Amino acid sequence: VVVGVEQLAQSQQAFHRIEALLGGSRDRTWSTRDPRPGDIGWVVDRHGALYAEEYGFDHRFEALVAQVAGEFLATHDPRHEQCWIAEHRGIRVGSVFLVRKSPEIAKLRLLIVEPEARGLGIGRGLVRLCIERARDLAPDPVVVLAHGQCDGPIGCDSDATCTPGAKSVSCKCNTGYTGDGFTCDDVNECLSNNGGCDVNAN
Repeated sequence: VVVGVEQLAQSQQAFHRIEALLGGSRDRTWSTRDPRPGDIGWVVDRHGALYAEEYGFDHRFEALVAQVAGEFLATHDPRHEQCWIAEHRGIRVGSVFLVRKSPEIAKLRLLIVEPEARGLGIGRGLVRLCIERARDLAPDPVVVLAHGQCDGPIGCDSDATCTPGAKSVSCKCNTGYTGDGFTCDDVNECLSNNGGCDVNAN
């Protein structure tokens, strides 16, 4: 078997990547940072590969991701829009983009988490960053997920209902829960009007 230098280098990189991720199984810490040169290309590459493998998307989806990422690089307003790259043990494992649609509506785009890093809370944490950033920009913002399918990695809470649209989805907490749809907490009915019980009842 003859292995080229480029193949060997790629194999070594993959080995070191898996080694680092597996070695960090006890380390659930992760961090985010602003994108650096090469990161946006990585976002496009990983979206194309993972969506093809996990959801059967073809090259047209990768082209769409490249368009969205390219537009962000060329025209994004840093006052209202942001991209985060997630890292675990120094390795890129996720991304998310917050893009302004209107003064009150922000779009969450290109959310991705590498399979090896799932279960660390990265996806939910990236969504939370977008929501917090949007709240800094508007008193009562609406954050929509720019993904038209509810079976994709959209980030709705398990106690929320996903409503698909042509180009985006929305998340709404189910009855009995409160929150923004991305994080839903069980409502304590006893705290509201004594849960409907008599004023002299517990």
